[in-house]
Amino acid sequence: MKKLFCLICCLLVSPAWATEPLQLARADATSQAMDFAQGLVPALTESLGVSETQASGGLGSLFGLAKDNLGKEDFASLAELVPDMDQLLKAAPALSGDSSDALGSLMGDKAKALTGAKAVYDQFSELGLGTEHIAKYAEIVQGYLQSEGGQSAVDLFQQGVGSLLSGG
Repeated sequence: MKKLFCLICCLLVSPAWATEPLQLARADATSQAMDFAQGLVPALTESLGVSETQASGGLGSLFGLAKDNLGKEDFASLAELVPDMDQLLKAAPALSGDSSDALGSLMGDKAKALTGAKAVYDQFSELGLGTEHIAKYAEIVQGYLQSEGGQSAVDLFQQGVGSLLSGG
């Protein structure tokens, strides 16, 4: 329990992925100019130099968080825009253990957001990716969603992963 409390404090005080505010309302110019003709996974592998496993697993982590935070209909409309969504969700690394009960007793209403953000952080780490990759993946996903479904799709994604990208 003490380790968990220390981990939560570290995440709340200075999470690396939350130290720089993100401009979620717009994907950066690199993402907007990217050619998504081959799909989202190739766009990530080419632009970030990650493996296909890392690209798929990281996307699965982000979309898994979005799925947990969005309503069924909202996520379904987002999933329609992303080929092989089920495969991406399955590609996210499985994590052992569940700290949601302990987090819930410590943080109350923020437990779900913290648990989801921590899970994505842990999954990226399991894939050998640093915290800086989370924001880069999110920017590329937003660029892709903008090209495939417009601003409403970007807004849904932001709503689904906002707790992660805003630092809780």
